[in-house]
Amino acid sequence: MLSRRFLFDSSALTLYFMGESEKVRALVEEGDADLYCSVLSFYEVPKSMMKKGIDRATIGASVDIMRRRFKIAGLSEGLCLKAAQCSIEHGLYAIDSMIYGSAAEKGATLVTADADFRKKRLKNVMLV
Repeated sequence: MLSRRFLFDSSALTLYFMGESEKVRALVEEGDADLYCSVLSFYEVPKSMMKKGIDRATIGASVDIMRRRFKIAGLSEGLCLKAAQCSIEHGLYAIDSMIYGSAAEKGATLVTADADFRKKRLKNVMLV
């Protein structure tokens, strides 16, 4: 069962800002769920958009939306230690395991388009 809390990873957020996923748009704009993103997405989303040649103003507007619309899930020593274990157990990269751990810590379903999560059978993950 999916929670009424969603943590959007950088791949899902980038799809949202690029207008490339109706499913993500609906989750963000049409529901009453609690919306989260990881503090790490403030690195990954702008970087992804820069690589796609998106202009600075659009990137800045996207970051502003992240600040206003989403609750920011930070990092802690405990979360990083749990993420290290998750990384070993499930073969996830460091940032992926920290974001997955952030979703678990918030009791949220992770919303992702990340191909690495498609290969895993993890609880509370929504692939978009």
